[in-house]
Amino acid sequence: MPSNRCTVTRPAAKGLRAHQPTRRVTLAFVAVALLLPLSWVMSSSVASAGGVKPRFVLPSPATGEFPSGVADLAEPSGQAPPGPTSFPGYVQKYVQDFNGTSLPPKWDVFTGKANGGSGSQWGSAHVVVGGGLLSLNTFRDPAYNNQWVSGGLCMCGAPSTYGAYFVRSRETGPGPTIVELLWPVVAWPPEIDFNETSGVVSGTSATLRYGPGGQQSQVQRTIDMSQWHTWGVIWTRTSVLYTVDGHVWGRFQVPSRVPHVSMTLNIQQQTWCSSNFACPTSPQSTLVDWVSEYRAIPRDPVTVGSFAPNATSLTSALRVQVASLAERVQAQGDLRVTLIGYSASMASNSSAVTMSARRALAVKNYLGAALKALGDPDVVITTIGSGSATPVASNHTAAGRVLNCRVTAHIS
Repeated sequence: MPSNRCTVTRPAAKGLRAHQPTRRVTLAFVAVALLLPLSWVMSSSVASAGGVKPRFVLPSPATGEFPSGVADLAEPSGQAPPGPTSFPGYVQKYVQDFNGTSLPPKWDVFTGKANGGSGSQWGSAHVVVGGGLLSLNTFRDPAYNNQWVSGGLCMCGAPSTYGAYFVRSRETGPGPTIVELLWPVVAWPPEIDFNETSGVVSGTSATLRYGPGGQQSQVQRTIDMSQWHTWGVIWTRTSVLYTVDGHVWGRFQVPSRVPHVSMTLNIQQQTWCSSNFACPTSPQSTLVDWVSEYRAIPRDPVTVGSFAPNATSLTSALRVQVASLAERVQAQGDLRVTLIGYSASMASNSSAVTMSARRALAVKNYLGAALKALGDPDVVITTIGSGSATPVASNHTAAGRVLNCRVTAHIS
């Protein structure tokens, strides 16, 4: 477990170079991924971890349908942030284009040293907002005895559990390593690095750290880091997906190892001159054009039906529907499913409620078994049998009774 520490400082409103700190907290910080053993390395464009066959039901990597930005020559990178509806199934929670001259609210600057003094020295003057960019600047700083000092910051004022983050950035040259990551609010591990170089501009890596000892799974990519790219991570309850410029380049799908804690978006440079690693020979910068964060939106109810009249057991056709529901829940990383049973019974209210409850229970049992088979047994499934009190349609017509012989699944 890393022993690294740094101090986080929130800058005053008038800018970073002459700021006075208004808040200080201590934050455990990140070690370099490439210093640890690799559990797997990817040479192709997409790989899955832990020998698990990919089941991630999202847009095809060939389509580039994940957010990467909108063409705009007025932007430093040539692309503006994606819009509120750019990611189907998600809503934009936060967007920052860095159009001002000071760090926006919710962001905090790193000062101090990482890794108990063996890693990077951070300085608040090395984080600058201006010209439509957030710039992290590594240079020899006279204020620190001419040491190599770097910039780093976190969106520590806006932690989240699960979601999607996209960062458009580039490196000016080799030297310091850049890390764009999700960092836990309370204790390390876990850690999700979705763009981490090793001091070069010829490639990057993405690393998920999990477990008491910080075990890890990693993918690597050869790519020109001196060019603008949009780096993304989509974190659900059961999987972590890495994207670049709207395309998938790595994924991790071992639900028991996916983080389930509150985390923050961090962006930083690091130097490791004392370890003869990622030590610059000239000043270099990490340029960030914009950051966009999305959260999953509630899904429309899914219908399982129609049941045969007066039947509460699942036919083969209904089992197929429930199996499809299980795959959807697993792929989306949903936490819970509420099943509401309906009945077309006109005999009495009590018999209608009983039949509704039994139908919901039948779906629950099969859904639970299907999710367990998919490696996702921890979804909370609840049943409600009172749907017959508010039927979908009139029970006085044959078509209405068919519609009312159902169970609806509300997933979140």
